[in-house]
Amino acid sequence: MHSGMPPLLLSVGASEVLLGDVIMSAQVAAAGGVEVVVDVYDGMWHDFQMYSEGCGDSEELWEGVLSIHRTARFIRDIVHTGHPPCGKGVLGVPRTTWHMTRPGTNSDWVPGNGNPDRFICPPTYKDTMVPEFQNASSVVAKSATSARPRAPTDRRTF
Repeated sequence: MHSGMPPLLLSVGASEVLLGDVIMSAQVAAAGGVEVVVDVYDGMWHDFQMYSEGCGDSEELWEGVLSIHRTARFIRDIVHTGHPPCGKGVLGVPRTTWHMTRPGTNSDWVPGNGNPDRFICPPTYKDTMVPEFQNASSVVAKSATSARPRAPTDRRTF
């Protein structure tokens, strides 16, 4: 049913009204043979990633920053290995991580082994690893603009 579909990354806030739809979509896709990674961010709302630089104050929203880092890592792993981070996982089951704030801090409870993307496994490609992300938004934006198809040279209008 879903054969030929690329791996999916679904990033959703736990306070998102569409959370149930996201979880159900992940389960249906995984049952159909698609490799699915689901990231749920406790207390986050729809489009929380847009607030990664902060919500009106100087403190960044770690959930938004982490979501952008994990999206960048997901894309790099798909490009280099054809699979999501940490390998294929269990066929038919979405790999789900629930991100919660560590009590008394402003950081994720998932250990992450020092990786800015908090995936437990290290990247499998050493040649393209970026030692440290200064601004996750610019990394994702650069990837998106470099992947854009070129405009056709034929300018005729029909």
